[in-house]
Amino acid sequence: MNEIFIKNIDDIIEAKYGKKDKYMDVTNILINLIKSNCLKLEISNKLFGSDPYENILKELIINTSNNNYIINEESILKINLDSNLNNELNINTQNKFKINYYIILSNKEQENMIDFYFIFMKHIIEQCGHNYIKVYLNKVKSEIVKTKNNVVILYKSIFEKKDIFFIKNNSIKVYFLNVEQLSLLLDNTDDDCKLKKNMQNYFFKSIKFITENDLSIIDYSYENKYIWSENYDIKNIIVLEPCLTDNMINKREKGIELISLFNHIEYRHNYKHKYLLDLEIKSFSGYFCNKRRNLFTESKILINIHAGNSYKICELFRIYEAIAHKMIIISQNCYNHNLISLKEYIYFCKDEDMKTKINKIQGNYNNIYNNLYNKSVDDIFKNIKLKYLSFFSNYIEHYI
Repeated sequence: MNEIFIKNIDDIIEAKYGKKDKYMDVTNILINLIKSNCLKLEISNKLFGSDPYENILKELIINTSNNNYIINEESILKINLDSNLNNELNINTQNKFKINYYIILSNKEQENMIDFYFIFMKHIIEQCGHNYIKVYLNKVKSEIVKTKNNVVILYKSIFEKKDIFFIKNNSIKVYFLNVEQLSLLLDNTDDDCKLKKNMQNYFFKSIKFITENDLSIIDYSYENKYIWSENYDIKNIIVLEPCLTDNMINKREKGIELISLFNHIEYRHNYKHKYLLDLEIKSFSGYFCNKRRNLFTESKILINIHAGNSYKICELFRIYEAIAHKMIIISQNCYNHNLISLKEYIYFCKDEDMKTKINKIQGNYNNIYNNLYNKSVDDIFKNIKLKYLSFFSNYIEHYI
């Protein structure tokens, strides 16, 4: 374990992560982690939200007024604070002004589809000493004028010009939360998913809304972040992957072998008949919130099938919730699995190999399960949680 000693936050002159001539500045990230009392860190791409030099073992360089430190990637860093600084940070955490985080929802049904995402977000916001305020679309203007220090997160919510102008004038910052797959805009393949054209129209409308109103984006996927940046030159993306804790997990005996999502989308049913014939698979269509979590905790293996040929982004809401309930995940290949933080918990395979992979894992389930899930849920998601803490504890971020 590597240790550093800090007497004052101002002692940190610079922190950078990378190798050779490819470093990224992580000074603010490190300072915000310290201010959030995150003092034991695993140095990794996940911690800093990016990989500045792919396929190379990187290092974290910290330059302070008293010393310089080099910590290798995958190492554990323990930050030791002067006792006076430690007390000061605790006092500041308690006394700093509160931010009112407004989560704007269009309807209850859409909230239920990813309810645990908002449950965890509420937990982190309140842990950071701020307020979590859930408001539906039609009430946001009347509610937001009642408070100051507002940060607004829009989920499935697009406003007219005059309304977004009003919201921005009563907010420190406005974010647009994207939970859809940008790969739909890259692929011209004829798709049997009837939702594709509607989703493409939604994206074009969203991109116009974001760019015209200079909004920042919160996205659930690093795969999407890459597409935002490379194809639409939108760089200001905060990635908050789905995250859960031990306290959010329902615990039951696992008695269901295989589950997957077979809903109104024809592509999934065709996939089942072509590649998964004769397998007994329970569908979780119509399962949301606790009903879905109860099923996940009772199930052993999740087969992840996309909604169509153009749906390439990994379905992290479904998959991460299943990982938290310690299911083994077998998935179709995605856009770029190297951009998925918990990729080591997912078995990706070609369509023609899917049935063989399922049979192989079923035949060795106990060994695979025990090797895969020898950690608590908190440990599995700890680096993702740090990203939330860094974002929601740093009010300066919202003034940039």
